[in-house]
Amino acid sequence: MDNLEIERKFLVERFDPERMEVKSIHQIRQGYMFLDANKEVRLRNKNDNYYLTVKVNQTGIVREEYEYPIPVADGESLFASAMERPPIEKTRYIVSVSNKEWSVDVFHGDNQGLVMAEIELDSVDEPFASPDWLGLEVTEDRRYRNAYLYHTPFTSWNSESE
Repeated sequence: MDNLEIERKFLVERFDPERMEVKSIHQIRQGYMFLDANKEVRLRNKNDNYYLTVKVNQTGIVREEYEYPIPVADGESLFASAMERPPIEKTRYIVSVSNKEWSVDVFHGDNQGLVMAEIELDSVDEPFASPDWLGLEVTEDRRYRNAYLYHTPFTSWNSESE
């Protein structure tokens, strides 16, 4: 199925883009218009482009993902009217490691201090090289999903008991 996303997420311990082969850098804002345990509808502004994304069957590391570009005016209007809280803001670095691309997200605002890396795979059991800057794997920890971070920002975790 072309719309399957197989992704693993890790915390990043020592992020130094000067030491890495950075292929590109993107400024990202994203918010959520609908969320439940198995579905989400996300609005993303990546550099100067807007996308509407639907993710379903979110169990484990495999899920269905459908992403569609939308006009800038529509994206700006939806950010202004359809979000219940400020968007997640992050800088995404695309880093090459052993012929695979890693997305390294440095979060800002209410998620300041969080740095995560994710890799998309072709199969659940595909092997990949683990760069020395990778920390703990958090793929199965729902707190590290962007949808969770949207409603429960990283900077609020110390005040919560989970």
